[in-house]
This record gives sequence, structure tokens and C-alpha cells, in this order.
Amino acid sequence: MRSQRVNAPQTADLSRPTRRDLLGYAAAVSLGSVAPTLAGDDPEPTAYQPWWVQRFPNRSTAINVRSANVLGGGNVRTSVLSQMLAISIQRLTQTTQTADAWRAILGDARRIVVKFNSVDADRMKTSDAMAEVITAGLLHADYPPSAIALVECPRPAAVRERFRRVLSGWGSPIPIGDDGATEELANYVLEADAIINVGFLKAHHLAGMSACMKNLAFAAIRRPARYHDNGCSPYVARVIGAEPVSTRLRLCIVNALRVRAAHAAELVPNAFRDFGELLVGFDPVAVDSVAHSAISDLRRTAGVEAELNVPYLAAAGHLGVGRTRPNEIERLVVDNAG
Repeated sequence: MRSQRVNAPQTADLSRPTRRDLLGYAAAVSLGSVAPTLAGDDPEPTAYQPWWVQRFPNRSTAINVRSANVLGGGNVRTSVLSQMLAISIQRLTQTTQTADAWRAILGDARRIVVKFNSVDADRMKTSDAMAEVITAGLLHADYPPSAIALVECPRPAAVRERFRRVLSGWGSPIPIGDDGATEELANYVLEADAIINVGFLKAHHLAGMSACMKNLAFAAIRRPARYHDNGCSPYVARVIGAEPVSTRLRLCIVNALRVRAAHAAELVPNAFRDFGELLVGFDPVAVDSVAHSAISDLRRTAGVEAELNVPYLAAAGHLGVGRTRPNEIERLVVDNAG
């Protein structure tokens, strides 16, 4: 994994497309003109290669922004978090204005879904602040409240009512099981033009880890409990790589302001740790690979000896859903943001 470290607000010269390229891609997705291709040399490619692999054929980028000041007194300092997110998406899109970065990511999307994680939200206590910062950025970029929907966000109902309500229920299925089994997708996924996926970073007793991929995959299908064997592999990878999901997924954010370093079965005291980081990228597999490295390091410092085995992450690389190989991931670390 190639890693660069800079201090805010320096700029970095990364091997990524220009802002014009990103805007062109956003328009192409809106028009449905990005055609599927096969994954080439992968031994077991998915039938549909996600856009982040097509569009960035050589390397995926993960932006890792850190701040020692984002948490204070048990609360999130939203002004610092806003700066962290702004740096993340500007670096990712090679823009200098946050509104331009959001437009490069979302284009002319009219139905934006911001997908959070309600499990452990009461212990993390960071989702409300994330929602506040993300929605403020979208509104500043001239996306109206009627275009924005918050899913699994614990903000008060009076706040949620300001934004668009999502469709309930289930729609068309996707293949997921080795035996040809299919699962219906949530209607809020199918109605979306663009999904911003905001996952926690957590050790998970069945999957090994939960970050971006599992957060979206097992909320998008009707019966996720059927697919927890073998560490949720390859099911998480198959859902994320499915065309109806991957074409809508525009941005992945790992909210690592607080991290669950150990799952309940490991009986580790103080498993929830302040961490003060965001991981942001287009490729959810690359972002989760960096997240796996981060939580593995944190576990070692916390005295957790067991390694986190994440089979669905390996399966995603094998299937061509995204990148896990260190030499194919550019990790840009920004320290001391805010």
C-alpha cells in the first residue's frame, strides 16, 4: 500500500483523474452510459465491473484525515469535522472548493441517500455530527433538502423531516448465493441516484470487521441473516459488486472518529476507543482495506492478540469488485486537520 503523509492544507500530486474527468463520469452515470465490462485477468470476475475499477484502472485512492481536536469532552467538534470532510473530498476530487467537490462526486443527482449505521450508534455518538456536516455541505453545493435522505441516522425526527423520505419495502432481486439464490434490494437503494455510504469502523464477531462494505451490503438486501456463514463471504462482495448497487454508490466514508476495537465476545474492556480519523474514497474495497489495517494496529495497541480475519474483503478483491493489494492502493494521510 503506497502511503503519502502531508499536513493540512498542503496539496498532493496523486495519479488520479482531473476534476473534468470526475464531472464527466458523474454525468455519464446519471445518463446510464457507463457500460459493463469484465474484470479481465481475475480468476473469478464479477459479471459487472464497478465503475471505480473501470474509471481508475491503475490504482484506487483512500484519503485518511486525522485530527487530535475533533473529539472533546465526549462530543464531536463539528467545525473540525467539517474541515476534515472538506479536505477529504477536495483531495479525492482534486478541487479547491467543497461545493465543487460535492458536485464532482454527485453530479446532477436528484435523489441522494446518505446511509449510516444504527448499530452501536448510541455508543459511538458521532452519527448526528456526521449527518450535520454532510447535509450542510450538500445544501451549500445547492442540493435541495428534497434531494437528500438520511437512512439509519439517529437525528431527531424534527430534523429528519426536513429532508426527503425514502421508499420503504423491497424491490427487484439480485443474485447472491452459490445455489442461485437471490435477494430483493431495498427500495431506498433502487430509487437513489447516488448513495453516500457512511460506516463505522468496528470489530465484528461474525464478519471480522464492519466498515463501508458490510454497512451497505447487508442493509440493502431483505434477508441478510441468511448470509453470515463463512464470515459473510462472498455475499458482502457480491452485493456491493452488483450493478444496481455499484452504479449508485458514489462515495464511501469510514467514520473512525470512535472505533470499536474488539467485539463483545472478546471481552476486552474499553473496546470503544476515540480515534479521530476519517477514511474516504470511491472504491469501498480499497477504503475497507485501509480501514482493516487501521483497526488491526489499534487492536495491537489495545492488547487484543487475535487477528481480524475478514473473508468478504479478500473475496471482493478476488471477484474484481475493488482493490486490496497494497501496491494498487494510494493512501494519502493528512495529519492535524482542524
